Formats: sequence, C-alpha cells, structure tokens
Amino acid sequence: MLMKPLRVAVIFVEAALEVCLDRVARRAQLTGRPVQEDFVRRCNEGCVKSAYAVKDFVDLFVHIRNNGQMEFIEGHASDVRMFTMTAPALPKFPSRTGSMTTTATRLPSADSYSSPFNI
Repeated sequence: MLMKPLRVAVIFVEAALEVCLDRVARRAQLTGRPVQEDFVRRCNEGCVKSAYAVKDFVDLFVHIRNNGQMEFIEGHASDVRMFTMTAPALPKFPSRTGSMTTTATRLPSADSYSSPFNI
C-alpha cells in the first residue's frame, strides 16, 4: 500500500510580550495558578525563533498576531483555506506526449465549511 504524500502547515499565532504578560496575570487572578514572568518571556521569544526556523521547510507558513484582534503578518486566510481544501499534487507521470505532468486533486466542495478565519 502506498502512503499518501504528507503536507505540513505551520500556523503561528503569537501575541506581543506585554499582552502575554497581562493575560497570564489575569489568568493567575482567576485561577490562582501563577506563571513566572521569566518563563513567559522565554516562551514568547522561543516560539518566534522556532516558528521561523522551520518556515522554509513546510508547505504553508502563516504568522498571525493576536493582540486582541487577529492580524495576518505573513500569509492570508485564503492561503489556509486553499491548503485545507486542496489535496496534494499527485506524483509526476509521463503524459501521452512524453512530457512529465503533475495533477492536483481538488477536494470535495465544503459549502458548510466553518473557519475561525472568517473566509
């Protein structure tokens, strides 16, 4: 049995450090579970580095800033929809003319598709 080709997407959602610190403080007040500030700082910085380290090795990279409103920094909602609604290209094979061709397969229509990206 042949495996279908895998496609990888990274959708990196980040918030400004100040926003993260504020959210952590509010959550600590509500739940009684504090998070150390230096941990929040390291995670915030490390996530950015990790996401951009793999950017060139994935099929789709989208960077979204969520400081209260969603802002696309890199990529667009339409990129996410296209990625999720299109199957990977089939392997190249000789056509009748002898040239190599690639066929992309479109997934079934999803009129009822619901997306957090409002697309």
